[in-house]
Amino acid sequence: MHKAQSLPILDRYTPGDDAMAIRLHELHPTLIHAPLGLLPVAAGLDLVCALKHDRFLDHTARTLWSLGTLGGLAAGATGLAASQEVKITDQNVEQAMLIHGLGNVIVTLGAASMLGFRAKHRPTITSAFVALGAVAATLFTGWLGGELVYARGVGVKRMAAAQGEGVKDSPELVTRESPSRFLKDVANGFVWAMRGAKKVATGEERLTRRALSLGA
Repeated sequence: MHKAQSLPILDRYTPGDDAMAIRLHELHPTLIHAPLGLLPVAAGLDLVCALKHDRFLDHTARTLWSLGTLGGLAAGATGLAASQEVKITDQNVEQAMLIHGLGNVIVTLGAASMLGFRAKHRPTITSAFVALGAVAATLFTGWLGGELVYARGVGVKRMAAAQGEGVKDSPELVTRESPSRFLKDVANGFVWAMRGAKKVATGEERLTRRALSLGA
């Protein structure tokens, strides 16, 4: 009996064969857990160190700020890409996705600022509470992201036929097409976000209350 010869994954991989394969738009909800988990812990450790300095906890908090900020940047980039792969037919849902994205940008910028501060200074009571307040904003942006998926089916493949929202032809992640598609989606997602923010800032488009309470 001849032993079966193993083949490289990409050589024997056929798009669509694996129903459980992760798709490009699903990378964002996979990575978002990193900043959502790391940043609150970093802020909490800052508060502990501000009350009673501990070199080990101080070093740990700085490390978590670094990892959490990098995780936020990764989640942000994949979020921009995901915005181009999902299907949206309701303006309220599109506005909610814009708020979700811009809110996460603010959180990530706050984390980066805190990382810069902590690289040179020990935490203080004030800086710790500022960090906790900024991180608390993730509760809202995270909830809104959950509402987009669970209440409106954004990114859910089988929802398109039922109510319009869902997903387009998002490719599987492990394909030759994905890298170029990802970069293109990130660029297009950035343009979409900037245009949406400009419309709101100039009054060309008003945010609706429904955009803030999708599942209510």
